[in-house]
Amino acid sequence: MLKKILSTYQASLIVALLSFTTVWLTVRYLGTTGRGEISLFLLNLSLVQIANSVVGSGPMIYLYNRHSFSNIILLTSLWSICSSVIFSVILFMLNMVSLDLLLSTIILSFLTSLLLNNYAILMAENRFFQYNLIRVLQSIFTILIFLVLFYITKTASFHHYINALFASYILTVTFSCLMVFKREKLVEIIDLKKTLFDFFKFGGLNQLSNLIQLGNYRATLYMLSKYVGLSATGVFSLALTLTEAVWMFRDSIVTNHHSYVSRQNNEQLAAKNNNKFMILSGLGTFFIVVVALLVPVNIYIKVFGIGFAQVKQILILLSPGIIALSVGSVISHYFSGIGKIKFNTLTSLAGLVVVVLSGLFLIPKYGINGAAVANCLSYATTGMLLLVIYNFRRRRLITK
Repeated sequence: MLKKILSTYQASLIVALLSFTTVWLTVRYLGTTGRGEISLFLLNLSLVQIANSVVGSGPMIYLYNRHSFSNIILLTSLWSICSSVIFSVILFMLNMVSLDLLLSTIILSFLTSLLLNNYAILMAENRFFQYNLIRVLQSIFTILIFLVLFYITKTASFHHYINALFASYILTVTFSCLMVFKREKLVEIIDLKKTLFDFFKFGGLNQLSNLIQLGNYRATLYMLSKYVGLSATGVFSLALTLTEAVWMFRDSIVTNHHSYVSRQNNEQLAAKNNNKFMILSGLGTFFIVVVALLVPVNIYIKVFGIGFAQVKQILILLSPGIIALSVGSVISHYFSGIGKIKFNTLTSLAGLVVVVLSGLFLIPKYGINGAAVANCLSYATTGMLLLVIYNFRRRRLITK
């Protein structure tokens, strides 16, 4: 498994560097306001994707070996179409998506759903090389197409970025479908109701947990947009993007660990690597955080511009929570892999309550720094509660 973790980490490192390049391009050419527009658009896509993944990538790794391939493909494809339309329209009715971006939100949500479903199939089949390859290609295509559009028009715009996403997702969805259907064939559909029931049973709770967790990560963006402004939202979104880059080592561990745990039928066997991976994730993330904090403020200003001078200060305030959640995420994916998603939902809900209450108090008064503290408190709360619940269950298993 260590070899697969390192392979996934290498791919994640490449993706992170490519994502960093994308962020840098949009920041340099579109400024803090443009970056704020992009962050809110991507956040809305994430909200729709959570609904899409109820019957999709959320529970698919767990259910893939328990149901027929044909059942899974039929249900996830139909659900992706319907939920992309319905939930994008709901966001529009809530004034979270503008009319000129509604169609883009629907189509990109659908394409994202297809791609993530294919990712889940590749991981369930233990085909991590193909999974990592497609991830890297998607980031490369986005950058190249954005640059081509900039070269052709001699101007940079928010819509160039949207068009680059369209093209990159169409290409990578096509490639990933070829990889999936090269090995798997559609057969007779049997007991479709049972498959749908299991998707709702596991996917509903899983995606409720993910929705709450997204609130933990991104609620402060909405509050910053309301109380401080779009420019501050752009600055803070950049810091959150860098935070996700810091988590890439953790993500490499939990992705492979989740795939392993989901294939086990014995909870004690599934848990055998938990402590080792928690330590590895925590230490690896700590090292990356230290490196990020050693970078002088002038470097951040030189790379992103003077408008992003506060990024390092934000990272300093976020760092305790980043490390705490890197440890807790190993347990979160373990619970998901054994079907005990309710624990993830409860801990995420606790984190959401913390970020909303602290954000409403801190952001109007302290702006971006208040948002960073609110996120840090939320991360730490979620991570610590996951550890408490896991240790309690572990003691119960040992005494049985």
